[in-house]
Order: sequence, then structure tokens, then C-alpha cells
Amino acid sequence: SLGDGVNGIVRALKVVNGQLMVGGGFTQEGIAGQTLYGIGAWDGAAWHAVAGGLGNSADGWALYDVGSQLFAGGKFLVNGVTKSAVMQHSGSMWTTVGIGSSFSNVVAMCEYQGRLIVGGDFPSMGGVSPGRIAQWDGSSWQALGQGVGGTVLALSVFKGKLIAGSDLPVPSQNDSQSLLT
Repeated sequence: SLGDGVNGIVRALKVVNGQLMVGGGFTQEGIAGQTLYGIGAWDGAAWHAVAGGLGNSADGWALYDVGSQLFAGGKFLVNGVTKSAVMQHSGSMWTTVGIGSSFSNVVAMCEYQGRLIVGGDFPSMGGVSPGRIAQWDGSSWQALGQGVGGTVLALSVFKGKLIAGSDLPVPSQNDSQSLLT
């Protein structure tokens, strides 16, 4: 049992540091009067807020952890401002990853060759047109290969290759990044 659960749409689940992180379109009361705004952590006994939350939007949504860092992608309400972005949780607050990002619909994330990879349906970031898949090198967003022809719905690494599942084929089946559908 997960207590009372959450009172809205769940779009992402990820276990991080022994806690189940849940993201989506909900507001839920946690312990000690904390409200879970779009993201919450279940420790096995109670729900906890995560750095003030990310609003209660259910647009897009992906969660991924790299080391001790938690990343969330989607459309969020942070400090009263709606952002379509990839956000990073540093332990006490959420910050936007990169400048000039426009991630209207992030639905998948994974780590590949030490970089955070995000997929979904987004037009640009920082002046780069990534073809619905992008990589974060720690300082900026970059396109990944030729991109993907349709919305990226899933990402994984298999036998050292990055695999992207989408609703349309990739521009070239010989893509150097091994993007497959």
C-alpha cells in the first residue's frame, strides 16, 4: 500500500535513494502539513514533499537520476512561473537545466555515455533544433545525431547502444547514434 496514494494523474515513477518518486498532475497532503505539488517521495510509510514541488501539471513528465541528482522533465509551475523545461533537484531546490530550453513535452530520459539524454516532442533549446532528442553535457544542450522523426516515447541503453522508441521512424536507419524504433 502507498498510503492514500495521490489525487491525480501519475506520469512518472522512479526509485531514488530508496524512495519512490512520483511525478504528475496532482496536489496531495503529505506528512506534517506538507503539500506534494506534482512530485512526491514515498519512503514506505509516508509521503514527503520534494523541494516545494513542481506544480500540478500533467503535461509531459519524465524522472531520472544520475548519481545523487534527480532530473524531471515536463511542464511545471515553479515559483509562480510556468516552465516547460528539464529541472534538476539539488537536495533543497529545483533549478532549470540549461538556458534557452523549450521542452514542451519531455516523456523519456536515460543516461548514455555519461550524459543525460531526454526525448519527447520539443522544437528547440538554446537555438539548437534537436529533432526531439537531446543530450546534456553538463554545461549545454546539444542535438543528438539527426534526431528522431516522431515524438520520442521511450529511451533505454541496450548492449552499449542508445535505443529510442518513437511514433515515427528515424531519419536514417544508419544513424551514428544507433537510434532505433
